[in-house]
Amino acid sequence: MYLTKNELQIMRVLWRAERSLTMLEIVDAAPEINAPSFYFFAKSLVKKNALTTDGFVQRARARAKTYKPLISEADYLVSQASGALNPNAKPENFKHALTFLSHDERATTKEDLDELQKYIDQLRKELEESGGD
Repeated sequence: MYLTKNELQIMRVLWRAERSLTMLEIVDAAPEINAPSFYFFAKSLVKKNALTTDGFVQRARARAKTYKPLISEADYLVSQASGALNPNAKPENFKHALTFLSHDERATTKEDLDELQKYIDQLRKELEESGGD
């Protein structure tokens, strides 16, 4: 599953919250996302089976829908890494996995980076042996 930058931002807010959040709570925690665009990205995340609604909470005089992730941060990271390491993977999958790792210091360890470097070195060697640029 590929998540856009904005979808990933919403998911990161939810993963860190460890509870269901309302749209306003998510938008407050993700400054680049505004209320109208949230619904666009939320609809896309629901279609990707990454997000679901989780009931309602009472807020002042209105009820607010709450959202929760359907995939954990760890499972998403594993899916990105395994997809990127697949020999038939598109280059953008690898770039997306690296971007995800680079923006989440909790998920990145020295061992993770060493493994990625080995993989990059292997790809570079294969490219050079095949006469590619």
